[in-house]
Parts: sequence; structure tokens; C-alpha cells
Amino acid sequence: MIGTLDSTSTERSESSSEPSTARILLRFALPGLGALLIASAIAAVAMDRVATEEALRDASAVTRILADGLIEPAASAALARGDANAAAAVDRVVRSRVLADPILRVRIWTADGLIVYSDVPELLGQRYPLGADGREALETGHAHSELSHVDKEENRFEQGLGPLLEVYHPITAADGTPLLLELYLRYESIVTGGRQVWLAFTPAVLAALLVLAALQLPLAFRMARELRTRHRERETLLRQALDASDIERRRIAGQLHDGVVQELAALSFDLALRADHEPEAAREARSRAAAGVRSISRQLRALTIDLYPPNLRSAGLHGALEDLLAPPAAAGIATSLRYEPPVELDPSTEVLVYRIAREAIRNATAHSRATHIDVVVGHAGGVATLSVTDDGRGFSSVEADRRYGEGHLGVRLMRDLAREAGRRLAIASTPGGGTRVYLEAPA
Repeated sequence: MIGTLDSTSTERSESSSEPSTARILLRFALPGLGALLIASAIAAVAMDRVATEEALRDASAVTRILADGLIEPAASAALARGDANAAAAVDRVVRSRVLADPILRVRIWTADGLIVYSDVPELLGQRYPLGADGREALETGHAHSELSHVDKEENRFEQGLGPLLEVYHPITAADGTPLLLELYLRYESIVTGGRQVWLAFTPAVLAALLVLAALQLPLAFRMARELRTRHRERETLLRQALDASDIERRRIAGQLHDGVVQELAALSFDLALRADHEPEAAREARSRAAAGVRSISRQLRALTIDLYPPNLRSAGLHGALEDLLAPPAAAGIATSLRYEPPVELDPSTEVLVYRIAREAIRNATAHSRATHIDVVVGHAGGVATLSVTDDGRGFSSVEADRRYGEGHLGVRLMRDLAREAGRRLAIASTPGGGTRVYLEAPA
């Protein structure tokens, strides 16, 4: 079994298919939509926070108005001494003009913690330690609000009413005694009012963001169209480069065949004829020269075939691969060819498959001592594949560096051909397990 001791590959190129405008717009729109959602979420959180803070300020302002306009005028000097009749007078004002949503509870404290008024009669006359916020409001003369924690003894009647906002506001009795007004407001009612404020602005904000996104669509469409144009231009240049390369190979092959090869052939014949009429020593020298010229001529002919294989054009890739397997078969190596491409391959892919197959078969014949060479042109997932496998001696990673490394011209050319064409080339081998050369090329 062939292992994957050495693998030489090029990165698969991007698909040669032309990118659609919808795909490009989608790539542009998705980040834009994500940014729009993030901006909307940030704006919503910011507006909700601002609206809530504004609602809390409004609650403090309402408390100040109620304290200054209704409750403080009803706070007589007797109220500060805990008089029940004075507390009843305040209660009439509170129940008729103060207790209404969101206000749920009203209390009035003295500085030493005595409750001189409460809308809950059970608390009237009770004394509890005044909290730090209450003391601060009395000392500074400024209102203070916070989310209430109803875990104290004096808050047992507020438990179960949900989140409450607790507001402290200092007032003064008729005789000048400082008192502390404490109000409990339903927190949800206050927050709901704030949310209604920012929800009123939400459609305008969303509309502005959507208009901004819509203005970007023409730019995205233009960018997509330009990208498609550049893609088509790049493909056209690539086809022109391949055509020019093919034309240049044919021109060089023609010049070599009709020029240098013919002259060398004539020179070899001339040397052979002259050798027949000269002394033995000169005859041997001319014979060796003629043999050398014929060898060079054969090498140049092989080079012209490499540059522009005539059987690839005349017989097609299948026939050209059969011709490549003929020499090893004549040398006693068993060969097999299975040709099942997914579709008819384009000329540039045929040339690439032919050249890599030729180099792989040549290496298997010359170096691996193989007894069988198997060539398969098939497909995997719509991609044309070439596999050249032999059962030769294989090689280790050290030998791979020597034979298939940068110093080996044939394999370096295969790597360069595959890389320039954007194809994937892999070579796998293990000592005693044979070698496999594998190529993938989009059909």
C-alpha cells in the first residue's frame, strides 16, 4: 500500500467560475446587516438608559412638587410632636390628592426616627433607625431616590408589591421642625413611562439606519459589477496567455524540427559518408562524431515532442497516454490505463495532465524498478483527477528530498505547472510500497 510519506501540493485556486452579483451583494450585505443590528442594539440600550434616568428625575421632581405644594403646608407643629389629629389632617390630603399610581406609600419621619405619619396606620407612632439616605437628605436638604430593599421591619407592608422606587425629600413643619417625607413609587410604572419615551423615537432611528443601509446598496451593486468585470478580464488574459504559450511552443518546436534537427541529421549523414573514405583512425573519430550528432538530434526531436506533442492533438489525450505507456510496456513492464474523465477536458487541462503523466511514467520506468504502472484519469466530486501509480521500490523522505526536491528539474516543472494552473499536485511514497502521483484539476 502506498503511504503518504511525502506530499507535494499546491493550494487549490479559487473557483474559476464567475462570481454572481447576488453572491457578492450577500457578502457585502451580511456584515452591513450585522453592523445595523449591533448599532440598533446599542442605540436601544442607550435610549433605554437615558429614558430611565429621565423618568427617575421626573419622579424626584414630582415628589418635590407634592412635598412643597401639598404635604408641607399640611404639616402642623403638632405633627412634629406626634399628634394624632395632625396626622389625620395630613392623611386627608394624602389620600385625596397624593396616593395615585405610581405612588403607593407615604410616610413622614422625624430626625430621631419617629414615624409621625403613615398611610398604613399600624406604623404610626413607631420608631425605627433612620437610614443613611434619609439622614443625608435631612442634612443636605436635597431629595434622594433609590431602588428600595423591602427587607427591613418598617417595610413589611411593602413586601409583595414588586420593585419599588424609594424617594426621600426634606420638609419643614409649621414651627420649623425638620421632617423627612418618604414616598414609595411603583418602579415598573416609572420605567414604562421612560420606555414609552424612547419607543416613540425608535421608528425614526430605525428608519434612519435603514435609509443608510439602502444608500449603500447601489455602491455594493456597482462594486459587484466591477468585480465581475475584472474577473472576466482576468479570465480573458489567462486564456490569451495560454493560447500565446501554446503558439510559442508550436513555433519553437517547428523551428527546432525544421531547422536545427534537420541540419544535425544532414551533418550526421555527411560524417558517416566521409568516414567510409578515410583511414581507420579518422573513420572511427568521424563515426563517433556522427553517433553523437544523431544522439543530439534524437534528444532535440524528443524536446520538440515535449514542447508540442503531435499525438495529443491528433489522437487526443487518451491516445497520447497510450503512447506514453508503450515504451515501458515494450521494456516488459505491465501497464494499464483507465480513462473516465467527467466531461471533455479543455486543451490546457489536457496538456497539463499529459505532461505530469509523462514525467511520472518516465520516473517510474527509469528509477523505481516497477513491474506495473497504472494510469487512471477519472473524477471525484466533479473534479478531473489523474493518478499514476507504480509498484516500484518507493523511497524514503531523505531520498524524496534528493529525487523529488528542488534539485529535480522534472518534478520541479510539474510543481510549477500545477501551481501556475491553480491545480493540486501530490506525490506519495513509502520504501518498498511504490509511488503515487496525484493531480486534481477542475473539469
